Amino acid sequence: MFITFEGIDGCGKTTQAKLFFEYLKKNAKDDEVIFTREPGGFDGEPNFRQILTSGCLKNVASEVFVFMADRAEHASRVITPAIKQGKTILMDRYHDSTVAYQCYGRQLDKMTVDKMFEFAKLPMPDLTLYFEISVEDSYARVLNRGNLDSIEKSGQEFMQRVKNGFDSLARDNKDRIITIKSSKKSIAEIHEKVVKCYENFIKAR
Repeated sequence: MFITFEGIDGCGKTTQAKLFFEYLKKNAKDDEVIFTREPGGFDGEPNFRQILTSGCLKNVASEVFVFMADRAEHASRVITPAIKQGKTILMDRYHDSTVAYQCYGRQLDKMTVDKMFEFAKLPMPDLTLYFEISVEDSYARVLNRGNLDSIEKSGQEFMQRVKNGFDSLARDNKDRIITIKSSKKSIAEIHEKVVKCYENFIKAR
């Protein structure tokens, strides 16, 4: 099963992905569950994460090209082989983030980006957990942890467009995307919800 964790910066998805990874490992062999992330989630990657977070790119379309190159390599090296082996893959960010950040946030053409995904023949997640949080709460968390990257420095208006993008994706893909309200909730409460969503999804398959 291929499960992705999505949401705007500061939503808590990375923390929840790691907690859920540990939860699944308790009931599986260590090599049956994989945790990975984007960008730069495979060995030998050419510093895609550094390129994307450094602010060195001048053309907004360049972000999409680098993200898609990273994703294509990631899928070929990690995701697709794991799927074929019947493993469970937990992934921190995937194509929904590109649509939300680059199409809604940067206001690039969504149809073009979706065609790039199809052209690369990338695997579609079985389940996506979207951690919904207000932009105000998001920025409070981001500022609290400090050391903002180039995307986090884009401002609240940009982040609101990104959130709108995730909200729209969740509405349009209810068969795949489950929304988990994360504002004003403890880490433990959210983790409990993640487990319940997963168990319900498995039962319904």
